[in-house]
Amino acid sequence: MFKHRRFRTLAVLTISWVALTGVEHVSENAPWRMALFSGLVWALAIAGAWWFAEWTQMGRRTRSELADPAATRRDPNGTTRSTT
Repeated sequence: MFKHRRFRTLAVLTISWVALTGVEHVSENAPWRMALFSGLVWALAIAGAWWFAEWTQMGRRTRSELADPAATRRDPNGTTRSTT
């Protein structure tokens, strides 16, 4: 399930929304409606940064993939792609 970037980003969004809503309600003494809204705004900022960080890392292979020549294959157009 967490193989796909959209599910990882959604998980980060959901977990951070719940956590930040609790922080806003408990430590900032905000009413629940305002805490939900503020938590969502911060969670969107965090999930956006997470998505951007993953997006900038697309196509880069890890050190273990570079060390294992069997982990890559050649496409017909001549580019090397990871099989994992």
